[in-house]
Parts: sequence; structure tokens; C-alpha cells
Amino acid sequence: MKTFWIVLITVIITGGIVGGSMYYYLNSKSNKQKTDLQAQIDNLNKITNSSHTYQNDTCGYSFVYSSGWSAGGDDAKAVYVNKDGGSRLGINCGAFDSKLFTASGGKVVSSENTKINGYTAVKRTLNDGSSTYFNIEISSGNKVVFIDLLDSGYQETNPGVQQIINSFKFL
Repeated sequence: MKTFWIVLITVIITGGIVGGSMYYYLNSKSNKQKTDLQAQIDNLNKITNSSHTYQNDTCGYSFVYSSGWSAGGDDAKAVYVNKDGGSRLGINCGAFDSKLFTASGGKVVSSENTKINGYTAVKRTLNDGSSTYFNIEISSGNKVVFIDLLDSGYQETNPGVQQIINSFKFL
């Protein structure tokens, strides 16, 4: 009978230790995830509160850009998105003409099929002889738009460029 009580007490204590440890682990993990998610929400709120939406009804697309950036142009089929007055991105209706680009001395360094916001896309690295930059062609049905990075100083990883690409959608 004494052995029974020792085993029972050992099982109860072991169960308490294991259960308490699991509770502590899961609670800590949950709190960390809550903190991380709250930081992401705060960042998105900051971006949303200081951002603008550009909509091109002629070509049927829109995107969001941050304060400090501007979007516009004289041609309904092409828009330039600038940061602090310098051209950074060109967004054009229609497909990228790689034959014309290579005929003028440019080279398509790499090309990768991908998805951007659920749309079919092709990411290209281009070299025009003096600089290397990227171009993304996005399509949905009969709608096609390509985004040219016009300033090699602003790579695809730039937060402003990422916001434009990640918020891009066809209307």
C-alpha cells in the first residue's frame, strides 16, 4: 500500500511539473507571437496612415505608396513614382518588349516566373550596358503592366518599392 502512495504521489508531482512546464512554454510562445503581431499591426497602421493610393483607370490598376513619394505623369499609360523628386519607378501598360530592349544593346540577365499578389508575374534583371536594374511584368487575363526600376540605387528590397509592388492590384 505504501508503494502505491509513493507511485501515485510521484505521478501527480511529475504530471504537475510537466503540465506546468508546458503551460509556461505555450504561454511564453503565445505572448511572443502577440507582441510580434502587435508590432506588425502598429507598422501597418503607420504605413496606412501616411500612405496614398494611385489608381489608373485607363490601364485598370492601383497601388499604395508612402508619404514622401509621389505618383503621376503626362501619359495615361505610364506613371512615374518618385521619392523626394527623383525618378524611381516607371509603371507602364502593356508587355515589356524584350526584343526592342535587346536590339538597343540591352541584355536580359535573368528571368524568373513568379506570382505577385496572386497575379502571374515575370521578374527580370536587366543590364543596359551602364547599369543593372529590375523589371517586373504582371498580368491578369488581358491586362498587362510592367514596372521598371529606373534608379539602380532603389533595389526591389527597398521598403517603398516593396510597398508599391505588394499593394499592386488590377481593378
